[in-house]
Formats: sequence, C-alpha cells, structure tokens
Amino acid sequence: MSKLGLLIDAASLATEITMASNLGKMQQQGMAAPQNQQFIHTLRDHIFKYNEATKNILDFEARNPKIAAGAMRLLEMRIMSTTITPDLFFELNDKEYVSNTIRTIKENARRLTNQLAEADRQDVENTIAEVSRISDYSYYLDNVEKLQEYKNNLEASQGSGSGLRLLGFLGIGLGLAIPCFASFSLMFTRSSGGSSAYSIFGLIIIICAFIAIAVGQKGVNAKKNAEKIRGFFDLEQLEHLDAEFHGDTALVRKRYQTAQDVLKNFFGDANLLLP
Repeated sequence: MSKLGLLIDAASLATEITMASNLGKMQQQGMAAPQNQQFIHTLRDHIFKYNEATKNILDFEARNPKIAAGAMRLLEMRIMSTTITPDLFFELNDKEYVSNTIRTIKENARRLTNQLAEADRQDVENTIAEVSRISDYSYYLDNVEKLQEYKNNLEASQGSGSGLRLLGFLGIGLGLAIPCFASFSLMFTRSSGGSSAYSIFGLIIIICAFIAIAVGQKGVNAKKNAEKIRGFFDLEQLEHLDAEFHGDTALVRKRYQTAQDVLKNFFGDANLLLP
C-alpha cells in the first residue's frame, strides 16, 4: 500500500460509503438490530483507523508542518466523503467517539493549514485539489470492466426469461399431446396421413419450445450473473463516475497518473503509512 495508506485507499472508501448508506436505509426501514450491529461494528473499526491516522499526522507536524497540513486536509476530505455521521450509531459512547474524531480532524486541518505561510498554504490547497479524486480514479479503473459486464448481463436478462421457460415447457406438453390426440381421433378413420401431419406439427412445436426454454434460461442466467456482479461494487457510485468520465478510461488513467505525480512531489518520502 502507498505510504499514505488510508488517505487514498479507494476500496476502503467505497466500502465505508456503502456501509454508511446501507445502515442509514436499514435504520429508516426499522430493520432488525442484529443486522444494524454488523454494520455499526465495522464502521466503528473504520472510525478507529481515522482516529489513529490523525495521531500519526499530528506526530509528523513537528518534522514538516506543511506535509502534515496536506495529509490532514486529505484525511478531512476522506472522512467527509464517507458520509459517516454520529447519527448512524445508537450508543452514546459511539456517537461521542465519532463526533470527536470528525471534529478533531476538521479542527486540526484548519489549524495546520492556517499556520502556514501564504505560499505554502496555496501549495497545499493546489495539491489537495489535484489529488482529492485519486480514490475516484482508482475505484473507476478497478471496476469499470465489472460495470460493463454487469450492464451486458442486465441487458441480456431483459424480457421474460422465466416466462419463456414456462411457455417452452407448456409447448413441449402441447407438442406431445397433439399427435397423441390426433392418433386417438384417427383411430376411427382409415387415414394415416393425417396422423403423420399432426406428428410433424407436434414436433415443430416441441423444437420451438426447446428454443424458448434455451432463450429463457439464458435470460435467467444473465439476471443471476448481473446480481452477482453487482455485489462487487457500489453501483450508484460507479454509474455516477461512468457518466462523468463518459467511459473514457484513457482520460481517467491520465488524470490518475497526474494526480499520483503531484502526490509524490508534495509528500515525497514522508512516512505516513496509516492503518
């Protein structure tokens, strides 16, 4: 992992955003406490990491106030992006811990930035503006192929896959029943040609029925695949990024590399490996 660790970890940020969103929805819907607790426990661990990251940055302040200010500003933007708030937690201790962590980060981000000389302060702001979206670029590049695969499967699943399968099975039954019924009806006649014609007609229906079943099954499988793929990323966030970038991965890679270069130039070899 980068020496900036938590500050630019796209996967972790996406997880936090998803968990915070899901927890808020679950609370609004009044879902069971055990389900809420699972998210709360995980988010509590993440808040602990933000708290530890704050301490690491403050320890670095004496060595390089400018780099410490840049790191704290990044941490502030990061935690605000997660949409984690004290209201998501039930216990008073958790609410206070989250509130204090967020307040400490914001206050120190402001303090560290304001104490810099104007030129250094502007350098910090320019750097933050350039690198603040590294997580977005990284997350998009890591998941854009999954998004396209999801869309392809979703498109293939459109229509009545289950309905086609049912229609196919009914068609098989009908195709088998027609020649049987025809044979029974023609028992009282001396004609055999009619029976053959009905048999051919029934066979055609059966063939069409098998085709319907195959097409319907393909749609059902595509729907299952789409649901499975969706579990690997935050669909709303990824679609938002895809709309912004217009699917231009080359442009995103260029922006990502530029941001990485700015990040490296600003922080250098600063040892800010965060939990």
